[in-house]
Amino acid sequence: MWIWIRSFLILIVSSLFFPFLVYANTLEFFNLETIYWEDSEPYNPFDTTTSTYKVTSKIKNNTSSKIDAFVTASKGNNNSLSYTRIAQDGLGNELVYQLYSQKNADDNAVLKEFSDLQSETETISVSDIKAGEKKNGTFFITVPAGQNVPGGSYSDSIQFVLYEGEWDDSEGVQESVVIDIYFQVANVLSLNFGVNDSSDLDIDFGLVEENMSKQLYVRVVSNTRFDLIAQSQESQKLVHEGGNANMSLSYIFKYNNTQVDLSSGLPVTILDNESKRTSGKDYPFSLQLPASIPLLSAGQYRDTIYMSVVAQ
Repeated sequence: MWIWIRSFLILIVSSLFFPFLVYANTLEFFNLETIYWEDSEPYNPFDTTTSTYKVTSKIKNNTSSKIDAFVTASKGNNNSLSYTRIAQDGLGNELVYQLYSQKNADDNAVLKEFSDLQSETETISVSDIKAGEKKNGTFFITVPAGQNVPGGSYSDSIQFVLYEGEWDDSEGVQESVVIDIYFQVANVLSLNFGVNDSSDLDIDFGLVEENMSKQLYVRVVSNTRFDLIAQSQESQKLVHEGGNANMSLSYIFKYNNTQVDLSSGLPVTILDNESKRTSGKDYPFSLQLPASIPLLSAGQYRDTIYMSVVAQ
């Protein structure tokens, strides 16, 4: 005799596959044009690699001679001495990110304010701009992996300042602009069985005996509040596969050693508005046959339990 338990995954996302957004005014000085993203998608808190996004601007030389230019960047929401930049969602949650002048860079290439500069790599540097020419100025936004933050929109405001000259020989500020940077974090919610990390699980009791029990674990990965729901197709009974509706065997279904009644055949909420954000929490369940087994015809008896997680 065996029970077939099937899990269903309900993935609720906010703005999944929407791009990161960066809004900027077009700057008239040197025509620093609107910043845009390339090949971007929402931040997934459970990705194991750092997300990196390239931003490209153009600086135009409106003078009649060749010049150099560089751009500095403020600390944004984080006003401390540290340059750990923070985007906020307005609900008390923070997403750490960084601005670099180079891809795959270290701390020596973090974009900084003019007063804190130690080298050219801490600026967006564009050299040898001919009269009337536009040249690209690029920088990179990185978001470290493993930040289990709730889904939603996060933002920071950065003041970019454009200077003529070189970082250690500046000829003065041309203009500055505050640019709002918006990050979209995906809501991630998945359910698998912890035994083998699969979406389907067969539980086989074999030959029926009194008080037989089987254990299983439902594994949830989530960065959002959720409900955990179970439903029995046969109203918490093992039904004879031959089609004889009168031949059935009730069983006991428990979560965390507490009985759960699935006899109505309707969905039952086991966990309501669970708030844990986790990269893989196992929730314990058990199934137990009764202490007294009625006289049953030989054959296979089966039930299907549907389990789902629904984001709140």
